[in-house]
Amino acid sequence: MKNLIAHLTIAIVLFGGSAAIASAQIPTVFAVGSFLGTAAAAKTANSNSMYRINAYATRYHSYQMNRGETVKVQLTGDGDTDLDLYVYDENGKLISKSETYSDREYAYITAHMRTSITVKVVNRDDVYNDYDLTVWIK
Repeated sequence: MKNLIAHLTIAIVLFGGSAAIASAQIPTVFAVGSFLGTAAAAKTANSNSMYRINAYATRYHSYQMNRGETVKVQLTGDGDTDLDLYVYDENGKLISKSETYSDREYAYITAHMRTSITVKVVNRDDVYNDYDLTVWIK
């Protein structure tokens, strides 16, 4: 059942998500796990990445950002567990967090200098969670 939900989520993102993004200002999106350059260099949107996190596990994702760029991080799980989101600067200092009792979390960051950030996703429950992590840098 989880695989079916994950595939349906991907289909909705790929087919349904483009209509919503087309009507709004198109953000610059970097795929999780790959660095495409700065926001000015990237020209595409609609890049979301699906991941699986095991029970009581932690995953890390890294990104580069330039001074003055704003980053929006959106974490959306499959609804089965409580996921929490933490964002750290290149020195390991916590700069943003979102800890609700759901698996939908958001963070917003503005860079004061060229830096790398690390996004930490924590699963607080005893089953795995398939989650989508989308990062807009503009």
